[in-house]
Amino acid sequence: MQGSTNYISNEMVRDRETKMKETLKIMGLRPWIYALSFMVQQGIFCIFPCLAMTIFIKVFNPELVDGVGLTILFFSTWLFSLSMLSLAMVFSNFFSSSKLVGMVLNVIFFVPTGIAMSLVIPPGSGQGANEWIQYLFWLPTFPWTVIVVEALKSPLIPFEYFTVDVVIAWVCLALQPFIWFLVHLYLEGVMPDNYGI
Repeated sequence: MQGSTNYISNEMVRDRETKMKETLKIMGLRPWIYALSFMVQQGIFCIFPCLAMTIFIKVFNPELVDGVGLTILFFSTWLFSLSMLSLAMVFSNFFSSSKLVGMVLNVIFFVPTGIAMSLVIPPGSGQGANEWIQYLFWLPTFPWTVIVVEALKSPLIPFEYFTVDVVIAWVCLALQPFIWFLVHLYLEGVMPDNYGI
């Protein structure tokens, strides 16, 4: 999934660098079709690593995951991948160097997430559930985390990791690919390129 986000951002910025995007516009290609082609292609490619990860979890944790849990894990991971792809498209609008975007996006996506996830209160610590995560639902990582933790949580542990309803997490995760895609189209339309807006 990280490779797909790097690929999609690198290619979109490289097409701006080489004037390929401008050439396609001159030939009559609509901007939303150009962006949608990246999303569809990489969305299909992401199916395979999401499926592999789901099978990997089932093989090494058979007591935690049943058939319904496998479906939940697969679809939530795939929606998470689509959300991250569309978010990478949004950030690609702010870069003019394809080499720089690949390095910076890793920091933008994963360092803040790592810092936030280090704040997770472990079970049995005597403290309450992690309520702060609901305020970070605008990033795909956090609703996905709520869904996966709920799907893999052992019934023997009464501790609630997160107070957010899983249904809300599903809704946020399902809407994010569309929302970030529309934000990308808006930014692409209003931000000036080599020839103006």
